[in-house]
Amino acid sequence: MRRTLAVVALLLVFVVTASAQMVWDWAASFAYPGYLAIPSSPALQFSGSISVECWVNAPNVSTSGDQGLLCKYSTPGTGFALALRSGRILFEIGGSPVFLGKAVLPDGQWAHVAVVYDSSAKTVTSYINGNLDTVRTNVSSAIRWNQDSLFVGFHTNNPPMTQFTGLLDEIRIWNRPLSLMEIQRNRFMTLAYVSGPYSGVVLSITFQFLAQAPIPYAPQDFSGNDLTVRIRGNVSGMSVGTGPSRKLIPNEAVRFDGIGYLSTPSSTINNFSSSHTLQCWVWPDTIQTGVILQKREGSHIVGYTLYLDGNRVAFRINNPTVLESRRPIPSREWTHIAAIYNDTTRTATLYLNGSLDTSAAPAVAFSPIASSDSLYIGTGYNGPFRGYLDNVVLSPGIWTGKQITTWMAAGLDVWHRGSDLPPLSIYNFDGSLTSGVSSDLRMRFNGTARFSHPAYYGSVPTSPMLRADDLSYPYGFKLKASNRRIPATETRGDMIEDSLWVVDELTISSMRLALTINHTMTSDLIVSLVHPAGDSVIVFNRGQLHHLMGNINVIYDDLADSATVYDKSVSWLPSVKPWASLSGAFGGRSAKGIWRLRVNDVSGGDVGRLYVWGLQFNNQYATGVALNGTPAIPEKTTLFQNYPNPFNPSTTIKYELSKSTEVMLTVFDMLGRKVMVLVNEGMSAGIHEARFDASHMSSGVYLYRLQAGDFVCTKRMLVLR
Repeated sequence: MRRTLAVVALLLVFVVTASAQMVWDWAASFAYPGYLAIPSSPALQFSGSISVECWVNAPNVSTSGDQGLLCKYSTPGTGFALALRSGRILFEIGGSPVFLGKAVLPDGQWAHVAVVYDSSAKTVTSYINGNLDTVRTNVSSAIRWNQDSLFVGFHTNNPPMTQFTGLLDEIRIWNRPLSLMEIQRNRFMTLAYVSGPYSGVVLSITFQFLAQAPIPYAPQDFSGNDLTVRIRGNVSGMSVGTGPSRKLIPNEAVRFDGIGYLSTPSSTINNFSSSHTLQCWVWPDTIQTGVILQKREGSHIVGYTLYLDGNRVAFRINNPTVLESRRPIPSREWTHIAAIYNDTTRTATLYLNGSLDTSAAPAVAFSPIASSDSLYIGTGYNGPFRGYLDNVVLSPGIWTGKQITTWMAAGLDVWHRGSDLPPLSIYNFDGSLTSGVSSDLRMRFNGTARFSHPAYYGSVPTSPMLRADDLSYPYGFKLKASNRRIPATETRGDMIEDSLWVVDELTISSMRLALTINHTMTSDLIVSLVHPAGDSVIVFNRGQLHHLMGNINVIYDDLADSATVYDKSVSWLPSVKPWASLSGAFGGRSAKGIWRLRVNDVSGGDVGRLYVWGLQFNNQYATGVALNGTPAIPEKTTLFQNYPNPFNPSTTIKYELSKSTEVMLTVFDMLGRKVMVLVNEGMSAGIHEARFDASHMSSGVYLYRLQAGDFVCTKRMLVLR
């Protein structure tokens, strides 16, 4: 029986370029004469077990004789070497061949190569793409340490100076023998500055910065040993595309099982004694009481704690719980949490999925007391957390609601951060435990905490993020948070159609569709986009990601460099061609009107969730911007009828402002009692939307009122259960 995927909740809004997931993909291109040289260091003076691994792609790897991959040998009788001999794995110890593998690597395709030397068991084992290739037992040779440099891209022994020609990526050396599970689990990801179950990495060359730098290519060591990598001759960086990938997963999270946790020493960026903002994505296994973030000294009355109290989010300042969410958060779904403490007003505020949940003032009697203890993630005074966490943001400042919704699904790093944001530290967890702003602020795995490994473990949720800088995502897209079940009921059939209201008067010359879906069997799905006139085009027709991946996190683009190919990719990074052309179906027509998205699950046994979808027309950079590049300022302030209406459980309220002003958008019941404040801040002139989630409310008629300067307007909406 196929397993049912836990669904994921997501809210995405219009944001500027940012980095929350590793979607770039650079490798190193080797041409004669060219190689990398890494001077010897204590970390590279091997005298026992080792494991070496890398991704290889060469146009003539199976026919060109010997090609050196890694070599730490020039002193006779010492060191080791990894090479290819006519496409088969060759491994040497002390300058002598130990074995020659059986399988031949394919020409012009990426293949993962790993060799494990176990000095205790006296075995050498090779793996190709996570599958056993060759085992040599009773190995009498032992790796003896030397002070030779480590060379990447040639073999100095057999024959002398044998050159590798092609692409290499994710080169790693471990000072211990890896298990088959570790090789299979880790091969689809970058590993940098890791600990815990990943201890033993002494060299890690990813060929790209951990943050999306203007020039991403980086022939550097990210193991934490800070080894020097020197380029000799013709070695250059090469972008291997932003389409479907066979070798890298762009979006990891951290898995907590109630025993393991993360920690980092106290620092100015996490030790708050006044205003601060805490944010993260959370996916609880069950309804539980467990700590998400905690900075306090045991049971002492100091610091701060963000935790789950059953199905509610709770926020402690010092010892008291100052705030608890009004809305419950679901288990086995993603929820974005943002907790803010304002020391000036002594106010605590909580946002869930980018919308205001609750606020309390005065929340505390005195300011937070700084704690010298470490920051803990996943454990603390209120008990351990069980589930997944991702994209943790810590900031000694007050974030506005607009800043939270702008950045929560796009993340930040040293190269991409709003100039108006307070100082911050962010942990994206995409194979690295460093802060995306400062590599000196590193987390540490403790106990059984680990990365999520969605390519290895079945039905693992990926956090709700998508990045495509060159396609102006998400700032150039009109986006809609949905949270529709696929299918609507049971495990076979149609999802309830979702709709997106486009008000722009423009003629379509090109368009893109952003789509984020989790489903345990994507090969069961047919996804169609419907024009306001009623005709439709199929964008996804029962394709499938490789092996266990069930996440459609992609932008469909007619101009993408790759098409979806059955059972080929472990991820789509981040654009592919649609099944049928979008521009061919809708080019030359008006974009204005109600667009609809249809998803049909044609086979039983699996379920999933649509998180978000959106459209970009004519390569627009920013929503609410006219085609001539001037701001589209409405002539008058207007409150529109919510859509859809009636609704269950959420709806969108659209309003237009003719000038910048203070805005309050409030929901009331029919007795005039305030139910929720959706917006309460200064807003710029233009077109705005607010999402109202009524999942915690009963059926009935409700009122929503917009106050914008002197403008006041009230409308009705209907919740149907």
